[in-house]
Amino acid sequence: MFTTKDKKNLMKLLSRVVDPVEAFNLEALHGFLFGLAITPELIKPSEWLPVAFGEEMMEFESEGEAEELMGHLFKICNILSDENHSERLFFPFDIGALKKGDIPRIRDWTYGLYQAITLRYEIWEFGDRAEETITEEEQEIVTSLGIIISVATPENIPEVFEKTGHDPEINDSDLKLEATLFALLPRAVSTVQAYAKTLGKEHLHPFTQSVASHTVRIGRNDPCPCGSGKKYKKCCGMN
Repeated sequence: MFTTKDKKNLMKLLSRVVDPVEAFNLEALHGFLFGLAITPELIKPSEWLPVAFGEEMMEFESEGEAEELMGHLFKICNILSDENHSERLFFPFDIGALKKGDIPRIRDWTYGLYQAITLRYEIWEFGDRAEETITEEEQEIVTSLGIIISVATPENIPEVFEKTGHDPEINDSDLKLEATLFALLPRAVSTVQAYAKTLGKEHLHPFTQSVASHTVRIGRNDPCPCGSGKKYKKCCGMN
């Protein structure tokens, strides 16, 4: 999902989180950034950063470290966005060749994607329209979203599993249903991704904005931590 260098920098960034319980792990973070990249509407960092890292955000050792780690995060975001626009961004797991530990990793990734989707859920839903007015394509979107939500948060979708005691570890029918959902997941993700592209609201490099650090004071003449190369007062400090 990430290059070795990206993983190292992101793990260091995650180690600076004030409340680790509220922050995503590495897989969920990739799914979340993937979701932001495919969303056909700008979501400002001031909105999505607290979702990914918790309301208290990160506590850096210095302004230089904040600039370096946040700049790397936004660089990764822009790469994912570019890959999406050039049709090089795909579901990052091979469902046909799963290894030990892949199931929880995929669930975490899907949870991150789901959290990104919920930031602009109105894009993906079709309101209270009568069922007969929903097109076949729209129904496929609804079904795909249902698969994503079911993999991400099975405990919140008891109607999918027909009971609240869903437990694939001890129940064979639940295990088969879980396997089916995971097998359908890549297609569901690509369907939602393709639908987003049809909306025609492309956004290039939407992640070059940032919010001031909650824990490190940034001088107005210091480089902006978003990685733009501009002074803070001429970039995010203008907001």
